[in-house]
Amino acid sequence: MKNTYSVLFYIKRSKLLKNGEAPIYMRLTVNGEIVEVSLRQTILPKNWDSVKNKARGKGRKNQIINELIDTTKVQLLEYRQSISNDRLPLTASGLKRMFLGDEVVKNSLIEVFDEHNNEMAQLIGKGYTLSTLGKFQTTRKHVLAFNEARYKKNDILLIELDYRYIEAFEKFLLIECNCKQNSATKHVKALKKIVRRSVMHNMLDKNPFDSFQLKHETIERISLDQQELDIIENKTFLIDRLSVVRDLFVFQCYTGLSYSDLQTLTSHNIVTGIDGHKWIHSKRKKTGVV
Repeated sequence: MKNTYSVLFYIKRSKLLKNGEAPIYMRLTVNGEIVEVSLRQTILPKNWDSVKNKARGKGRKNQIINELIDTTKVQLLEYRQSISNDRLPLTASGLKRMFLGDEVVKNSLIEVFDEHNNEMAQLIGKGYTLSTLGKFQTTRKHVLAFNEARYKKNDILLIELDYRYIEAFEKFLLIECNCKQNSATKHVKALKKIVRRSVMHNMLDKNPFDSFQLKHETIERISLDQQELDIIENKTFLIDRLSVVRDLFVFQCYTGLSYSDLQTLTSHNIVTGIDGHKWIHSKRKKTGVV
């Protein structure tokens, strides 16, 4: 897609100084995005040509202002060429940062993914679980595989992310990774968190997920009836490990414990209730409810 680009120099008459001069500003417009930048110069409104967007008159100050405007136009052309050479997206905010001398942020997707996962690993047991970390690590592997398949490299810059990337990543999960829709959505949702974090940390100016709709399929789960459960419960296995798996599964069916809650269950969670019977007393990992 061809970029739309324009630059306009103007004075802000609403911000007149005590000496009657108005500050000179530059307005950059790229693909509809508009930013303003002060040139740190002022001029009397009567000396400003609003048609030619430059100072009128032959005074030394006016010559300096016009030289600055001409130099700025050349700089912007050089910045645009540099952005094109680096195969980066052209944005008004990016041009503004370059004009102000700020370093253009070029963080990569895997770089911020690793930063997120490393921080999460340090918070295991303090708000996060190994299971949650494992999900983000799996999503990272899928992102690596997708980048390799689409770009012939395992990483891309954050500023290369757009709606088409997300859409293609979802299709990759469904087709190449053979994920069901809900599984694919979980990975896309994990990527969304990484991207949102990048926006919050000022690594990205715009979130490409803003117009992307996560998809979810309603799945009808069929419960076992008592007869089917009895068959499993009375099944004899020659391998002790499978017998343990059977017992754990049946225990979950009767208690309603999730797999993650069963993993953390200890004898300390078994208490005697006021009715004299044994009860399980624990907090659910997912909700924190006892």
